[in-house]
Amino acid sequence: LSSSSRPSSGPQPTIMTICCPCRHRDGPIAEGIESSSDQDDRGGVKRTWDESFPADVEMDARTIFDAKMAILRAVGKPEAPQREPEQKAEPSPAADSGAHGSTLAQAADVRASGAEAPKSEPTQPTTASETDAKPSVAPTPSPSGPAKTNQSQTPAKKARTTPALRMNINSAVDRAYEVKSFAHISMADVAALEGIGKAKGDILNRLGVRTVRDLGHWKFYRIAKALVRLSALEERHGRRPGTVCNANRALDREHEGKELGSIVRLPPSALEGLGRRVDAEFRSLGVTSISDLGTWKFARWAEAITEMAKHEEKLS
Repeated sequence: LSSSSRPSSGPQPTIMTICCPCRHRDGPIAEGIESSSDQDDRGGVKRTWDESFPADVEMDARTIFDAKMAILRAVGKPEAPQREPEQKAEPSPAADSGAHGSTLAQAADVRASGAEAPKSEPTQPTTASETDAKPSVAPTPSPSGPAKTNQSQTPAKKARTTPALRMNINSAVDRAYEVKSFAHISMADVAALEGIGKAKGDILNRLGVRTVRDLGHWKFYRIAKALVRLSALEERHGRRPGTVCNANRALDREHEGKELGSIVRLPPSALEGLGRRVDAEFRSLGVTSISDLGTWKFARWAEAITEMAKHEEKLS
């Protein structure tokens, strides 16, 4: 070994050269040591060494490291040895090409989607002291008031309070039904109406009427009522040629050509579906004509009660 730096003046050190003909890492190590009798400022011997090897000697990193350690041990320099250099593994061409292909594929996907490639930003670690030094900032309330929620705030519906009820139909029903609802009365026996009684109730039962609702929807009562109302709109002997209105399906054939004023004066048996024998039953009920049947108060009461039952609110 030869020294690359020598002092320009002063006594020259003696060169000691040890050659190693073997290149094996475990063989003798070529050591070049420069020694001198000159004393340094601390009274020690000045020693220098050169870490360069001849160009014709091929050595790996491990051999160079071992040579450095041998020189340090020979000189007695109390300096910590340098870290052993690590041999970097060269990537294989297959892995390099695979990684490069993956990078190109990712770049192609980014270009196809039209998005910018993500840029990695360096993150600075935050120490505990910095975290403690930063004061916590409380959220500032909005001057306009609390934040509005996305849900629509609908006011709660007020509970409906039922006022004190005062209506009654005491004059139309028996005492036992005065406190009942319209729905209850409409489904009760027809005798629940004030003035029907058991005898008249039996007659109506034979005519097919059993409940208050049946009487209010009774077909013959409704036909008679319509004829009575229309008769008030009729002009005497005023039918014009070509007029086609008629009530043939509600009357017996012998009464089809008569005027409405004459029809309402006929007995109930003139209606289609009632025989002559029922006229006696109707006389017991106080009905002697179609006009009487169309304006019969019990039938009108039953009709009104049945209609109001559809619009009644159920109370506990």
